[in-house]
Amino acid sequence: MSRAIVSTSVGAEGLAFDEGQEIIRADTPNFFARAVADLLKDDSCRRVMGQNARRRVQQDYSVPVLRRSLNNALESMQLQTDPRAARFQMAGPVLER
Repeated sequence: MSRAIVSTSVGAEGLAFDEGQEIIRADTPNFFARAVADLLKDDSCRRVMGQNARRRVQQDYSVPVLRRSLNNALESMQLQTDPRAARFQMAGPVLER
């Protein structure tokens, strides 16, 4: 399911979406309403923006991607807190499905 995104800057904080390609940031009620209305009127723009946003989510924010990132962070923390851990290879990921 692909959806065009309109959000406030606070709502999109920490998300690496490209403005105008994957998201529209609108911080005032008037601009927010205008952005939503414009997308509702423009099927092509709405569809393309939705597809771009979906691609970004799958690339950077999907469960497998986040799981890998968390595993890497946990492994890095383990090596920093216990230098002896470098001698042992982990049998598998810290987090499994």
